[in-house]
Amino acid sequence: MNVTQAIIDKCLKGDRWAQKRLYNLSIGHLKIVVRRYNRGDRDSDKDILQESYLKIFRSLIKYQSSKGRLLSWMTQIAINTSLNYNSRKHFQYLNIDNCHDLKNIDKTILDTLNDADLIRFLKTMPEENYIVLNLFCVEGYSHREISKMLSISEESSRKRLSRSRAWLKKNVKTESDNLGLQLKNQDKAV
Repeated sequence: MNVTQAIIDKCLKGDRWAQKRLYNLSIGHLKIVVRRYNRGDRDSDKDILQESYLKIFRSLIKYQSSKGRLLSWMTQIAINTSLNYNSRKHFQYLNIDNCHDLKNIDKTILDTLNDADLIRFLKTMPEENYIVLNLFCVEGYSHREISKMLSISEESSRKRLSRSRAWLKKNVKTESDNLGLQLKNQDKAV
């Protein structure tokens, strides 16, 4: 995302063109971030994005380029907005494809599931573990950052990540066995 200081300055002055430019440069990324955290319908994605952009434009004055990239700062706002929204709605979503930290888990079963089945499968994970898994694996936050975002200890964050890995390992095996049985039954029917 190539946002100049001039665009930021114009946004701070309420310039609609500059705000639209910032929006157009960031919307693709922020849609993905919000979708990852929201298991609700697409309308709720729009609500979260709208609320995120309101917060971004209202607090743009607080952005400090010396502390990081603008897109990272905006992503943090979108994640926090999603978490707050989802804590009210009790939804979370994990894009498992981006989770490189899940060693020793057979992802082949996850690759065979269509999106709807994958979402249904992940919805059965305990929410507190799911959130930490998403923040750690997908977003790349440290346990310290996660603990601050969720108001838990770093140790709790580590435990939840460990539990989510164990849950995935166990349930991927079970799902794989179920899928294998379904495929055998389909072969017999043909």
